[in-house]
Amino acid sequence: GSSGSPVCTDDWRVMALHRSWKAGQNVRFQGKPTAWVNEGTQIAAILEHLKPYHTTLYTEILSA
Repeated sequence: GSSGSPVCTDDWRVMALHRSWKAGQNVRFQGKPTAWVNEGTQIAAILEHLKPYHTTLYTEILSA
Protein backbone atom coordinates (compact mmCIF):
# COMPACT_ATOMS: atom_id res chain seq x y z
CA GLY A 1 0.00 0.00 0.00
CA SER A 2 0.86 3.65 -0.12
CA SER A 3 0.27 4.51 3.53
CA GLY A 4 3.16 6.56 4.90
CA SER A 5 4.20 7.83 1.48
CA PRO A 6 4.76 11.57 1.15
CA VAL A 7 2.14 13.68 -0.61
CA CYS A 8 3.94 16.46 -2.47
CA THR A 9 3.08 19.69 -4.24
CA ASP A 10 4.12 20.21 -7.86
CA ASP A 11 7.41 21.69 -6.60
CA TRP A 12 8.09 18.63 -4.38
CA ARG A 13 7.27 20.17 -0.99
CA VAL A 14 5.87 17.50 1.35
CA MET A 15 2.39 18.55 2.42
CA ALA A 16 1.01 15.34 3.97
CA LEU A 17 1.57 11.65 4.56
CA HIS A 18 -0.76 9.21 2.80
CA ARG A 19 -2.96 7.30 5.23
CA SER A 20 -5.88 5.74 3.34
CA TRP A 21 -8.21 5.80 0.37
CA LYS A 22 -11.95 5.68 0.00
CA ALA A 23 -14.39 5.07 -2.81
CA GLY A 24 -15.66 8.19 -4.52
CA GLN A 25 -18.48 8.98 -6.91
CA ASN A 26 -18.40 11.59 -9.66
CA VAL A 27 -14.71 12.30 -8.97
CA ARG A 28 -12.34 13.41 -11.72
CA PHE A 29 -8.54 13.52 -11.57
CA GLN A 30 -6.55 15.15 -14.36
CA GLY A 31 -9.73 15.26 -16.43
CA LYS A 32 -10.48 11.56 -16.11
CA PRO A 33 -13.06 9.80 -13.91
CA THR A 34 -11.72 7.83 -10.96
CA ALA A 35 -13.46 5.53 -8.49
CA TRP A 36 -11.31 6.32 -5.44
CA VAL A 37 -9.82 9.24 -3.53
CA ASN A 38 -6.60 9.25 -1.49
CA GLU A 39 -6.48 10.78 1.99
CA GLY A 40 -3.53 12.09 3.98
CA THR A 41 -2.56 13.68 7.28
CA GLN A 42 -1.19 17.20 6.86
CA ILE A 43 2.46 17.67 7.81
CA ALA A 44 1.51 20.71 9.94
CA ALA A 45 -0.66 18.47 12.14
CA ILE A 46 2.12 15.87 12.45
CA LEU A 47 4.66 18.54 13.43
CA GLU A 48 2.24 20.03 15.96
CA HIS A 49 2.02 16.64 17.65
CA LEU A 50 5.77 15.96 17.51
CA LYS A 51 6.84 19.29 19.02
CA PRO A 52 5.75 18.61 22.64
CA TYR A 53 6.08 14.81 22.63
CA HIS A 54 9.14 14.09 20.45
CA THR A 55 11.21 17.27 20.59
CA THR A 56 14.43 15.73 19.22
CA LEU A 57 12.67 14.34 16.15
CA TYR A 58 10.77 17.61 15.65
CA THR A 59 14.04 19.58 15.72
CA GLU A 60 15.72 17.14 13.33
CA ILE A 61 12.86 17.42 10.81
CA LEU A 62 12.91 21.22 10.90
CA SER A 63 16.68 21.34 10.38
CA ALA A 64 16.55 19.15 7.26
